[in-house]
Amino acid sequence: MEKSTSPRTLRQDLDAFIHHPITDAAVIILILASVGLLITEAVYPKDCPMGDLVNFLGDVITWMFVVELSIRYYVTPRKRKKEFLESYWVDILSILPVLRPIRLLRILRLLRVVRVGLILNRRLSAISRTFRESFREITFILVLLVAVILLGTIGMHLAERGNSHFGSLGFSFWWSFFSLVAGSPVEGSPMPDTMTGKILLLAIMASSMTIFAILIGVVSAGMINSFKNQIKAQKMEIEKLRNHVMICGMNRMLGRIIEELQYLPEYRHKGIVIVAEFEEIPSVPSRIRYPANVLFLQGDYTKLSVLREAGLERADTAILLADKTKLRSDQDRDARTVLASILIERERRKVGKEIFTCVELLNPDNMEQLRTMGVEELVILDEYGGSIIAASSANEGMVPVFNELFTRGWGNAFIKRPIHKELVGLTVADAIVWLKDRVNAILLAVHHKGETKPVVNPPKEMLLVAEDQLILIAPTDCNE
Repeated sequence: MEKSTSPRTLRQDLDAFIHHPITDAAVIILILASVGLLITEAVYPKDCPMGDLVNFLGDVITWMFVVELSIRYYVTPRKRKKEFLESYWVDILSILPVLRPIRLLRILRLLRVVRVGLILNRRLSAISRTFRESFREITFILVLLVAVILLGTIGMHLAERGNSHFGSLGFSFWWSFFSLVAGSPVEGSPMPDTMTGKILLLAIMASSMTIFAILIGVVSAGMINSFKNQIKAQKMEIEKLRNHVMICGMNRMLGRIIEELQYLPEYRHKGIVIVAEFEEIPSVPSRIRYPANVLFLQGDYTKLSVLREAGLERADTAILLADKTKLRSDQDRDARTVLASILIERERRKVGKEIFTCVELLNPDNMEQLRTMGVEELVILDEYGGSIIAASSANEGMVPVFNELFTRGWGNAFIKRPIHKELVGLTVADAIVWLKDRVNAILLAVHHKGETKPVVNPPKEMLLVAEDQLILIAPTDCNE
């Protein structure tokens, strides 16, 4: 059975859009613009001609956030609506000032700065593992500091307009900064006159204690329990993945599999989740081109709950390896692979999701059982290895050929592509000439839609149809 995809629903399209990196970048830009507009509104007098334009742009941006949060709420599964409210309550507060009766709360727009830090934490994880363990917490603290200082600066400037000291935005900034660092107003500095200003002062003082308590906690937790923090962070990342690759089990082939997948354009920016019973989160091999896309989940992949944590219902590819994280016999490894395959196929049918499954087996006797369950591809490495050694022994010079064809990084490789529209209706003989002339490719096999096996070395008189897929030997940069 070929890897296929069912028609996408509106919810799936919206889900892909709202979780796209470009959407995150747009959200960051809108947040920064919103904060800039709020500062502009505070700096210029009320009767300034620019006031109406600033208010209008602020309202437009706020309504854009209303739409964005509505889409996020819509695509969130029903059983996770509570998690949505827990994750986005700050953003919900920040859009309340769009309602005219409570426009005085427009200062809450500054809370969106916290979200910038959360997005950057998620997207800027392609740094070394050592620094990454504390990068998230440090970024959060810095963003929280900026948010509190901005809140104090703008809030005091607006609330204390009658106070000659706080009428200066610069004075309000330094007053908020030193009050936050000291945990109380600096001795001899002016105090707020209005109730709003006094409440803001209490908020700054409380934030000071909270932020520095968080800082101490981060340092302590990082030194004592960084492993648990990293596992939690990985799980949060996994929850955001869509149409990713799930790899169950680890062995010495894992690095090469990831490397080869990331050479393919369609897999280059996909998330890859590795599920295994490792004792600690391993480091991503240095040769991996996109390490930020590789996540680890500690757990037993023969349990459905663990597979769901790995995002099984959202994945589009599952790879099951003969796991060597623990000492087991080959029979036990195959038994675990078969059990995990059964769980994946049952869950796939239950949720109606097309998941392409590729399985490594150690014993060929288990192949038939997996084929009857609908597993698409089965690989017996010992059999392939034996065949390659025999062919290399009988035919000198075959090893360099195998090395090139099975490696995506250079030269030529096996490539499967939908048939080019100009080849539809041609015979195999004509297609061979066309492919060699146009893309320097050699036709090896034709895979008819609905057929389990492709036709290797097809007869020259075979006619090609639009649903066919071609298996070629072609340069690795071939995009035809």
